Amino acid sequence: MKEVKLSLDSDKLQGVYANLIKIYHTKEEFVLDFLANYQDSEVLSVRLVVNPHHLKRMVAALQENLVKHEEEFGNLTAADAPKPPVGFSIA
Repeated sequence: MKEVKLSLDSDKLQGVYANLIKIYHTKEEFVLDFLANYQDSEVLSVRLVVNPHHLKRMVAALQENLVKHEEEFGNLTAADAPKPPVGFSIA
């Protein structure tokens, strides 16, 4: 495998917080909006736009890493889905 050098701005190394994801798709692309959901608002942290073929590889990589995590740290149970209403509403 060829070694690739990765350089990042220092502000990118901290990452961003997200506890909610909204996913939209068309035939050509998937849009993943990662949000920080607070009591009465949602704040967009990152929007990721990828083609379906790349998303399929991402899902496989995530699954592989989740299996490795559980082998090292034990099985996880999925959190319950949030119950509506999530986010904010306008009266």
